[in-house]
Amino acid sequence: MKIVVRNPANIRNTYWLSFDGAKQNGLHNFLPIQCDRCKSVFCKLHSSMLAHSCLSDQDAMSGLLPKEDGSNAVVHCEIESCSQRELVPFICEACGKMFCVKHKQKEAHSCSKLLTATDQARADRQAGLEASFKLDRAPLEAVSRPLYKTTEPPSSAKLKNDRARVTAAKLMFMKAKMSAKPAGRGALSLPSDDRFILRLAPATSLCCSIVESPIPLYFGKKWPLGKLLDYGQEYFGIKGSPGQSLGLMIIEDEIMPNVPAEMQFLELSRTLNEYACEGRVIEGCLLHIVIR
Repeated sequence: MKIVVRNPANIRNTYWLSFDGAKQNGLHNFLPIQCDRCKSVFCKLHSSMLAHSCLSDQDAMSGLLPKEDGSNAVVHCEIESCSQRELVPFICEACGKMFCVKHKQKEAHSCSKLLTATDQARADRQAGLEASFKLDRAPLEAVSRPLYKTTEPPSSAKLKNDRARVTAAKLMFMKAKMSAKPAGRGALSLPSDDRFILRLAPATSLCCSIVESPIPLYFGKKWPLGKLLDYGQEYFGIKGSPGQSLGLMIIEDEIMPNVPAEMQFLELSRTLNEYACEGRVIEGCLLHIVIR
């Protein structure tokens, strides 16, 4: 075979291809095709190994050439368990072996030169770790915040606890105000400015006919606390024993968390308004009926 290159001044390079078939047809191509086996240049029509009778691999081509009996040539897949036959072989560009259309992909025939996705991911991860070790983290740490909260100082924790207590106290008071009952018939006619919201309950040591406690109610600010005690005895069904003295006691909770022991008992002759002015009682506070 010979290749003649003509270079006319008025056209691009034209490759004239000549061998037994090309000579008969007088073919030429602007873009020649090189055979991967014999490295010769052919036109598109004669670029396949069968078309130009490539002789670079006689063993491989012996199965591709037409048989003397006129039957079509076939190629056996190199997978031992595969019985598929092909007229045109599929050659793996990595390992150079021939396979059928089913096993032409590298993953299908387990190509020895195939780098799996798992290996690639592992290699990328290892490369990323190595790069992170070499990274100067000083500028990054200077502007970044920790992902996890560090141990808070006691003062900060106490401040949060105080805020939570105040919030709980407000919710407790609002709930008591919404469901407060009048402490007696006289309380029904009290204007809103003269009402004092509180919660009343009997002590566990007292025998009561009603176990519902504590109950939210409103009482007159200027009424003596003895009147509140009488209402509580009647409402809860408290039966006093002879010689037994009852009284009212402030109970510590979210609304009044810190009450000195000497200030817990209230004098029945005084009013809620007087105690409120002294800061000893707060609206929504819890009072217990106790034995003095």
